[in-house]
Amino acid sequence: MYSLLAFLAVVAVVASSSCEPGWRYFPVTNSCYKLIDEELPWTVAEFKCLFQGAHHASVDSAAENQFVHELAHHGEMWTGAAFFGSSKVYVNSDQTPFGRFTNWKNEMIVRTQEIHLPRTTSLMS
Repeated sequence: MYSLLAFLAVVAVVASSSCEPGWRYFPVTNSCYKLIDEELPWTVAEFKCLFQGAHHASVDSAAENQFVHELAHHGEMWTGAAFFGSSKVYVNSDQTPFGRFTNWKNEMIVRTQEIHLPRTTSLMS
């Protein structure tokens, strides 16, 4: 059974703090973030990110975690972390290493394939 969550997209910005309309810049990561308030399965949401030149947000620090939660209005959302096939090893959809940020709140829910944060929202990066 798939969960349907909104998502956050993140796209890297090259040496600039300007983002396209509808995106928010976060200087710590030098990236733009966009909240997509549609409830979609993780895979479909990731494809929507890819069509915009982005990926699900991969949370790598406490500062980024705080920014993402504020942008998502403290809602539930997909992150870039997932495992594929039978590996049971989480990877980020943007190919960055998973596990650099480990201070997840106790209420974080781990699904069979995807990780999301409590309430309903998703973020692209």
